[in-house]
Amino acid sequence: MKHKNWFPTPHLWGRLEYAPDELLRPDGDTIHLRDVMLLHGGRRFRPAAGALEVTMPGHTRPRTLLFRGTERPYLPIRLSGLDAPEAHYVASVRPNPDGPTYRIREGRHVQVCQPYHQPAFQYIRRVEARSRYLLIEIDRDVTDRRGRVLGFVFASDEHANKKIFVSLELVRRGLAFPYVFESAADYRPRLLAAGATARRERQGVWARYSDAPMAYRDAAWAVLAAKNGVVPKGRLNHPMIFRRVVEAGQLHGFDLNAALRKYDVIDDATGDLFPGHRYERVPVERRVWAPHRS
Repeated sequence: MKHKNWFPTPHLWGRLEYAPDELLRPDGDTIHLRDVMLLHGGRRFRPAAGALEVTMPGHTRPRTLLFRGTERPYLPIRLSGLDAPEAHYVASVRPNPDGPTYRIREGRHVQVCQPYHQPAFQYIRRVEARSRYLLIEIDRDVTDRRGRVLGFVFASDEHANKKIFVSLELVRRGLAFPYVFESAADYRPRLLAAGATARRERQGVWARYSDAPMAYRDAAWAVLAAKNGVVPKGRLNHPMIFRRVVEAGQLHGFDLNAALRKYDVIDDATGDLFPGHRYERVPVERRVWAPHRS
């Protein structure tokens, strides 16, 4: 690869490539990058012993990115700044024979999804197919608790040039919700503004959006049913809210408000801080999330 780009912060450069029998489950905000190089300060680094070391500006100690898989190693990438409708979340549900709704069943776990969970990943694949490569600007938090690399995704080429800002386009087109943390830094206002525009124009996910948490039975839809053409016609929560609804629905005695307090919410315009179960007090276009601090 020949490139002349000088990146002041670490970037990953690589491709998506999924075999037909692959067990990986990508979706609109989690992808898997192969043939990866680290680009930083005009230099390129290849993985060694299944890992890459990344030093973020302002940090003295490097962070280690661990590749997964043996025959076809990859890095899992979690797209920062957005949340796509959930494609495969584990819940305890069973089909209701009287209609396309689902109710809790003890002891059985199946995957559930949300409406409109496919278009975001389909858009990523179309962009990558045209550009051949993706460039990931690593989020300053580097990884999440599941070991996925956090980053902002751009289309790229064989010279590692930045092209379409894929993450922003997903939000602008209404294919994903803004899901912005403080680590988004300079991208925060752009992502929030893109989400506000998409909501105002009722694009994609916003056409069905419900800010208030939905009931568990209305929020959780079996993946199998969706694959068979049974698509819910109801409302759509932000995926993070959906996940808290599912958790509260699965765990006896676990109050939804307690589940929502996993995060705090900051009003980007005023700086006011609210506990997660009061998130509706902050307009969605000004909503910045932060891990809950006791």
